[in-house]
Amino acid sequence: MINTIQFPAPGAVDTDLLNSLTQLAPGVDDKHRVEIDALVKKIAGLPSDHRVAPAAYAWFREVTIEALYPEGDSPIVNLGLESLNSSCLDWQPLKPAEMLIVTPNDERSPYTASGWSSLLNEGTSGSLKIEAPTDESFRDFLEKVEEALHLFQIHAPSDYAEWRASMRMIVAVGQSAESDISLAGGSSLFLPGVMVVNVEHCDTTANTLATLVHEAAHVRLNSLCSHEPLSLNPPDARYTSPLRSDDRPMEGVIHATFVCATIVDLFSRIAKQLDDENSAKDFSHIATNHIEPVRVHMQQIATEGELTQGGEQVLAFIRAVDDAQA
Repeated sequence: MINTIQFPAPGAVDTDLLNSLTQLAPGVDDKHRVEIDALVKKIAGLPSDHRVAPAAYAWFREVTIEALYPEGDSPIVNLGLESLNSSCLDWQPLKPAEMLIVTPNDERSPYTASGWSSLLNEGTSGSLKIEAPTDESFRDFLEKVEEALHLFQIHAPSDYAEWRASMRMIVAVGQSAESDISLAGGSSLFLPGVMVVNVEHCDTTANTLATLVHEAAHVRLNSLCSHEPLSLNPPDARYTSPLRSDDRPMEGVIHATFVCATIVDLFSRIAKQLDDENSAKDFSHIATNHIEPVRVHMQQIATEGELTQGGEQVLAFIRAVDDAQA
């Protein structure tokens, strides 16, 4: 298992957020100062086993920008403070046995099907319409997940432990025929520990695990992105990116390349351990399909990326995976 990335330790985001709030409070209007003062007290009073979600810091970066340059009553300030004051501050990692697998119809899902459609359509060039899976496809999905995670735990226990520690909910979805883009899975910086998985893409154990690992890699990297950006490239600059036909910001390129490298690293190791020849071929095939994007975009990130320390750590991981495949 290759590990070159130092993810924020529990409490690191909390401390940084608390310090930033304290520094910001005197410079904002009275209404927001009162709310920020209340947040400072709330964060400072949290018990030691309760950590602020990484997404809280991501929201706060937006709040800071708008609050320092206010133009009236900014919606993003209100949205950010509301988010900090509610779901983000209430979030705690669930115990491993408490990870949930739900559908959009379940009241424990953060969004309904229409809500997931809105969230996952952001930043896309097409139209995606999410719907709940049928009862039969959901049952099949649960069986595939159980098989995939059992294999994962047996053949890569350290990787599995990391995966398990970062996940708290899988939302199983279907996709309407009205959609003109295809979704295998999705995640959001603002929903730490939550992934969306299209059950129709989970037809084999290998493909199911690939989707689970893919989205968890995004979730895990989000914890680093919430503490600092991966790059300082202009946010409106666009670059070719793995796994997507549309160009993306450098942050997205790094994310996608990291995900590909994670798949290559894990699936190539699992393939070597499997006794069943067909299963070994499935895992090896998935690893091979992700190698070329890693090599192409590794060079792109190195030459065109204005990387932060976190970005450099991610690039070092990508390079180490490529070296291991040589």
